[in-house]
Amino acid sequence: MMDDEREIERVAMRGEAPVNLLRGTLEREYDNARFIYDRNEHAFDARFCVWPGQSADGRKHGSELGVEPFPWEGASDTRVRTIDMVINDEVRLLKTSFFRARLQAIPTLPTEAMGYARKVTAMLEHTRKVDMLPYLRREIGLLANWESTYGLAICNVWWEQERRLEFLEVTREYFHEFLASQMEAMGSQWMMLDTAEMLADPLKEPLALEWMREISPVLDGRGALRALKELRAMGTARVPRPFVLSNRPRWTALRPMVDVIFPSGCDDLQRARFIAHREVVSETELKDRVRTGSYDQGFVAAAIKSKGKMMVNSTWAERTRLDRTRDTNGFLDDDRDLVELWHVFYRVTGEDGTPVVMKTVISASVPDMAGWHGPLDYAHGLYPYVAFAREDVSRSLLDSRGIPEIAFPWQNELKVQRDSRTDRTQIATVPPVITPSQRGLMNLRFGPGQHWQLRRPDDVQWMRPPPYDRGSIEIEEATKEDLSEYFGRLSKRVGPQQSQLYAQSLVEDFLGSCTLAVEQMFALGQQYWAPEHMLAVAGMDPVSADQIRAREYVQMVFDVRDLNDEQLVKKWELYSKVIRPLDQQGLIDGGVMLTRAMESMDPWMAGEAIKAPERAAEEEVEDEEIQFAKLFAGVEPPMREGGQNYGLRMEKLQSMVMQNPVNRERYAQDEIFRSLVDNRVKHFQFMLQQQDNAETGRVGAQPVLEEGKS
Repeated sequence: MMDDEREIERVAMRGEAPVNLLRGTLEREYDNARFIYDRNEHAFDARFCVWPGQSADGRKHGSELGVEPFPWEGASDTRVRTIDMVINDEVRLLKTSFFRARLQAIPTLPTEAMGYARKVTAMLEHTRKVDMLPYLRREIGLLANWESTYGLAICNVWWEQERRLEFLEVTREYFHEFLASQMEAMGSQWMMLDTAEMLADPLKEPLALEWMREISPVLDGRGALRALKELRAMGTARVPRPFVLSNRPRWTALRPMVDVIFPSGCDDLQRARFIAHREVVSETELKDRVRTGSYDQGFVAAAIKSKGKMMVNSTWAERTRLDRTRDTNGFLDDDRDLVELWHVFYRVTGEDGTPVVMKTVISASVPDMAGWHGPLDYAHGLYPYVAFAREDVSRSLLDSRGIPEIAFPWQNELKVQRDSRTDRTQIATVPPVITPSQRGLMNLRFGPGQHWQLRRPDDVQWMRPPPYDRGSIEIEEATKEDLSEYFGRLSKRVGPQQSQLYAQSLVEDFLGSCTLAVEQMFALGQQYWAPEHMLAVAGMDPVSADQIRAREYVQMVFDVRDLNDEQLVKKWELYSKVIRPLDQQGLIDGGVMLTRAMESMDPWMAGEAIKAPERAAEEEVEDEEIQFAKLFAGVEPPMREGGQNYGLRMEKLQSMVMQNPVNRERYAQDEIFRSLVDNRVKHFQFMLQQQDNAETGRVGAQPVLEEGKS
């Protein structure tokens, strides 16, 4: 353990916030990671084709370069966006795979836990497709973009709780009804005095003020007294009351060593010595955190007085050429009215030797004070961060390379060939003119229909361009093939199987990181979701902190073949024609396979159209009860072909007739009723026979023993 680490642990366990020690640690790690800033800046420039001296028309001009262009003024300066195209293709694949992936909880207990796992799955799907969807598309896109561009992205999994104020008109009637409801909720007998008497009696004013602050918790003593006086004098008072605008899990994409800092040699974020996350907030949001986040009020006041001051001024984000420059006071325009916060997470050893995850909120504008300090209040006990690494080339997360670092030489070679051919076309279109030295300067205009006056036929000649050479095109084609082979893009040398293998591996790695984020998200949900929300969405009950820490294991699966309609059809034909007939022991659950087929075709449609097996059976039984009521009334219901569980319906129909004495007597005595029932049973038997015939057609015969039974 390093000396600073020991000192941080000693100070933190003493109940104090090691503010200056943490600031020193962050600044050192910034210096250690300077190579990341340079590498990321190069990756940014390579992807977006940024270099000095560019002009809007894609040509070289001395006015932009500051020197005479080579080979001439107006020569080609093509932006070949090969890297950007490769990244965009992979980002689209990763985003599609996330939103179309099958998300499922895996039971960690025996088979009796299957029902609970289905509830967890329903909760996860609702959260992905409803609660988190408005911003999740953007954050998943950023994670995929930054992972592909810089080789690594970090996802912050946190819980968002945001409040707003509404203004409530409190009348005497409302005041009375509120008191009555509060007493009833507390189980007390309603023995309150008349509201008018309470408001008028000075001796009961402290009690009235207490109830006014129950109505509006944001009121202080003076505010409550002012509202009470208004209520007495005017019969109504307008009071502010906070309400929860947002209470849901959030994912935020972060750039490593820019938005989030960790030790440069870290190989696993959950084992890191510390993780520090930069956040920039407005004055209003910071003030609200005094109540919603228990921030220190003195810290908030001091931070607001020094808005715009940032802790570290040499980050890659601020050094990028495309960033706005700082003004004379050292502030970025966007930062001038904002406060920079650093959420620092780190581990210390508790009194019994057990590690404790601590969190300290610090700011450059408040050097000796913490905004918040204490053990992490997330019950799962993990750092709320997940790494998205594009490749595993070493133990260090920062060694993961992005596409620009790998593909830049190829892109540069393509640019050289494009510029060369463009320049050759330009010089072939208007080649240099050769004139006799004795002739002197001539004013020659180039273009169709122009006339030149010559003294001799050979006075003026075109310079002969170099002979056309296909070598440039062959070099470009070979370079493209090399790039396609490396990144699994379909080409002459890369077949569908190799391309599919590359895409599937890319998707599985990305979804593997997403799975870790989903597990953290669900743990936070179990801690912060309202019980009525969990019950309404998935029929789940609240759980204890120990159950949250036990964690639910989740899998996210996506088959890239599902993006190809032809391969999708072949996949399910293979199941129906080859695999299913081999299932002689009935091991395959047909309902599950139908669900998977629908999800492959359209996951959103599947979510709406497919019912849970238990619910489907219940609806079949309930509907058959309705159809039986029609039979009992002498009305014959329609006979449907397909889409029904005929065996279950026939069993239910027969049981309703035979087990109910009234129905049984009616069946025996009423010929019309008996005919209607028998005809419906006959319909069910025929449809079941048709299903058996289809199976017999596939296997070529029917078992002898089953023939005897029939």
